[in-house]
Amino acid sequence: MRPLMWIGRRRMIGLAVLALWICAGCGRVDPRWSRHRLKPEEHLSPAIEGLRAEVEKDQNSSEAHVRLATEYLRRDYLSAAADEFHVALEADPQNMNALLGFWQVQARLNDTANLFELAQRIERINPQDPRAEALLQEAARAFDDALATRPQDPWILINAAFCQAKMKHWDQAENYTRRAAAAVPNALTPWLMLGTLYLDQGLVARADDEFSRLAAQQPENALVHEALGRTRQAQGRSQDALTEFNLSQRLRPNWQTPYLDAGDACLQLGQCGNAEQYYRKGQQVSPRSLRAGLGVVQALSCQEKFDRAIAACEQLRADFPDNPEVINNLAYLYAETDQKLDLALELANGLLDRYANNGVIQDTAGWVLYRRGQYADALAHLQLARQLAPANSGIAFHLGKVLLALGRRAEASDAFRLALSGALPAREAAEAQEAAGKL
Repeated sequence: MRPLMWIGRRRMIGLAVLALWICAGCGRVDPRWSRHRLKPEEHLSPAIEGLRAEVEKDQNSSEAHVRLATEYLRRDYLSAAADEFHVALEADPQNMNALLGFWQVQARLNDTANLFELAQRIERINPQDPRAEALLQEAARAFDDALATRPQDPWILINAAFCQAKMKHWDQAENYTRRAAAAVPNALTPWLMLGTLYLDQGLVARADDEFSRLAAQQPENALVHEALGRTRQAQGRSQDALTEFNLSQRLRPNWQTPYLDAGDACLQLGQCGNAEQYYRKGQQVSPRSLRAGLGVVQALSCQEKFDRAIAACEQLRADFPDNPEVINNLAYLYAETDQKLDLALELANGLLDRYANNGVIQDTAGWVLYRRGQYADALAHLQLARQLAPANSGIAFHLGKVLLALGRRAEASDAFRLALSGALPAREAAEAQEAAGKL
């Protein structure tokens, strides 16, 4: 989920929410906290020690405090987690992850069904996975059971909505989101989520109405402008989207998301150099960000700076050795530059073992084989890729190249014309145009 924002008095809301939760009445501290406190002599895990060192290095980093708080929460140190979430809010009042963290603390205090770990699993579930439907249905039942006893818990409602959205049960997701809005009337979070639900359904006009209303209410809210930028992007208004993302950056300079969004918008506008700058700014905010790293690779490739793109992608693979997108990009870049073709084929085949029904991965395998001169083998992969991703212009271009190499000129001409009907990089578009004209 994207970080979200709330309406309210910024510097006081964390303390106010925390006070409501830890007070059991008449100024007494809830005795449940005593079971979840760090002991002074307690030996801490290397993960916590590392995150503590990160916080010590940059005590004003809201995200660092959130990462430490989340690790405390994962290990059931609720008091320490609440403290860190509060410090994160003090450092950055627009850090919605910190506020959601408070909600998680409350859910954890009352949790008998391990909802916290369940919510974490949901976030990692890929809806395309064949096993996802059963897992999400099981999670939905668990949230419903919890809501039977805590019907106004905003954290449970938000996660129930998120679960339903992953199953594309839009009506149920909207119902939970609106219930969350009713449970916390001063919170902006559910309304931002509601607009995002509309975007996910392709209801761009309704999303625009929701986010524009919120922007009118909170013109200085970075998260609202980021959401509005995503809406402009969905409307095909990339330049207007870039304006919103830049405003979001100015309002909240230490938040990575609008830099990456701006990079995406620049790529759509064909401004590859500007895209690289935005992605690198995103890396400065979060050096180990996978999305920022992939953006840099894409921007460098767009500028045909392939050696630098390969170096950046190899570094990403060192950091994320099992990530299929990183591996696929690296195999493709090797093929594009006729480098390490044996390794490229090994990488592509490894991905095919796990993702044979992914058109992009089939395309990479086909392109590697084409570069190796194995045209017949390449054709089989690219024809399958075309079936799996019929709207992908890059696949059509590669198919045209292979068909031309096999002497099937009429079919190659059709493939090139099909590729030209979509979006292609300038060099490939010029090559496809020339080839289609000659054929």
